[in-house]
Amino acid sequence: MSAGVRTLVIFRSASFNTTERKPYFINDCCFGDDAARWIAARLRSLGFETDDEPGQEDFGWFLRYRTPEGSYTLVLAYQPEEPVGQWMGTVERECGLMASMFGGRRKGIATAAVEALHQALSGCPEITSVAWHYDRAFTDGNENGAASP
Repeated sequence: MSAGVRTLVIFRSASFNTTERKPYFINDCCFGDDAARWIAARLRSLGFETDDEPGQEDFGWFLRYRTPEGSYTLVLAYQPEEPVGQWMGTVERECGLMASMFGGRRKGIATAAVEALHQALSGCPEITSVAWHYDRAFTDGNENGAASP
């Protein structure tokens, strides 16, 4: 998918826990609860509504947020590659079960939903090396990201 909005973001930050495993982690690698809470607070400070707490998956965390265009989910995971790890997030559209089964979460994502997340991450000393990617191109090995969605 090389058309439309970039929905996959990679960034670096040393401000979030990436070493201390918490007893409530589903898996030992489920870092990101503090990163998701920080992003939620940033989104709320920009006037967007978010869930009170992020949810956990077996690989990381997710955070629901709303824009005037609809409801979205940021799926967030830590990738501990050496020498410096990185955070990877994907924006998905909230949709019903049937639409979800047919790829609806990755279709029809409003530019404003991705821009909201970009605003939350940009201009903060805690966050560096922000790069936005087209999901399919990234998966296919094209890692040439852009500084904005």
